[in-house]
Amino acid sequence: RVFNCFALLGEGGLVLWNYTKAFPVPVTESHVTAGPAILPTTSTKQLGMLGGAICFDLDHPSFIRQAGLAGVDVLLQPSWTWGSIAHRHFQDNAVRAIENGVSLFRCASGGTSGFVSPTGRILSQADGFSNETLTFSLPLYPRRSPPYPMLGLVLDPLLTIL
Repeated sequence: RVFNCFALLGEGGLVLWNYTKAFPVPVTESHVTAGPAILPTTSTKQLGMLGGAICFDLDHPSFIRQAGLAGVDVLLQPSWTWGSIAHRHFQDNAVRAIENGVSLFRCASGGTSGFVSPTGRILSQADGFSNETLTFSLPLYPRRSPPYPMLGLVLDPLLTIL
């Protein structure tokens, strides 16, 4: 079996989470085994509450809503995005930051990496189509509490019926 995983390491190499992608990309990742649809979180002194999800997981608003409900401050997203969808995928993922009031730090191989504020403002971005090292500051913003995480629990099922 093949898995797409994201491990977050803390001080001294302590494994804070070892997350398996919940939503493999249809067709291109048909060989990848999905993990449980539980967004990993951990509390840190320096950055507040961290959450994480891999690439296509952010295309599932009801899954990422867990970040808003858990009080995540910074959502980490490793991604491998290719071709013409690279920048569009970054912009679409920025919507998850707005919906859940979180800062989004996206590190992409072959796509667009960057940092998005909880209000959706793109503060840093760079295309990852080269071997250059990207360096930028990660500002810490106060977490917002938008209505979507709570209202989405009610609205999503209603909109599905319509």
